[in-house]
Amino acid sequence: MPSTWNRAPEDFHKIYVENTESFYRSAGKSLKKDLDAFFTDCAFRIWSHSTGTTQEKVNMANEIYSKGQEKPNWLLWNMTEKVCSSGEFLPPLFFWSLVEEDARSHTKSSRLLVRITTNILLYLAACDYDITDAEAKAITEITDKLSALCDSHDIPRSSGGLNPFDFVTSSAPGFLENAGAQGTQNAQQGATKTEGKTDTEQEEKPLPTQEELQSFRSHRKDFDELPDNFIFGVADPETIEAMHIQELTHGSQELPILMMADTFNRVVWFHQGYTIGIADQIMSVIRQLTIHEK
Repeated sequence: MPSTWNRAPEDFHKIYVENTESFYRSAGKSLKKDLDAFFTDCAFRIWSHSTGTTQEKVNMANEIYSKGQEKPNWLLWNMTEKVCSSGEFLPPLFFWSLVEEDARSHTKSSRLLVRITTNILLYLAACDYDITDAEAKAITEITDKLSALCDSHDIPRSSGGLNPFDFVTSSAPGFLENAGAQGTQNAQQGATKTEGKTDTEQEEKPLPTQEELQSFRSHRKDFDELPDNFIFGVADPETIEAMHIQELTHGSQELPILMMADTFNRVVWFHQGYTIGIADQIMSVIRQLTIHEK
């Protein structure tokens, strides 16, 4: 049965504005940009524990903006990149300041935000009709860390908070966890299949060209952490033209184009163009998909 927290994107936006406006009446409207960025980041974190990145999630992400703020313009590929690169949650700086102000003024705006966070994240988790056990755990981790900061400053607790685990409708594992387990299984199966075989039998598969082999051998030492069956390849001009890059990227022809898919042929990470730190991003996604490290 679909979760009762599921809402259409436009209805979710109304709920989001109602909740954030009640918070701004307590803490001030100067936090609008910080709060929208916070909820967007939280959405990506809990969706990394969902069953996959979908257009429904993109539509919801584009409704995370406060009254008077500019509407986001997320696309599936760049949202997926953010979802897959989500790391450990830490309370944002503005929340630390909010808690300190509550401690000085004997107010409870930080506690109000914790309650609002639980509500909004439940709506976001349910955008694909289910709230998974892993998503409930991720929501709880976020709110527990926020609450712990409030406790450390003796901000009075409020009653009536929701428990995300009360609304779980699916025990399906997150797509990153599932892909990591599948990658480990594939690696084990591959090792089993090659046991006892001669070198000739093991090489009964298409081989890269001499040019590709030479390129791979000359650079392989720089990528010892990659799987043993990882092969470097460069597409020829005709292949690049056949990719219809402009259609794929909404008009941009910037290179390189990097894409990763899991064992279910779902694109889990997309990046276009060179940026500083791209190698670290690539390795982070590979670890999550193949050896399930975070």
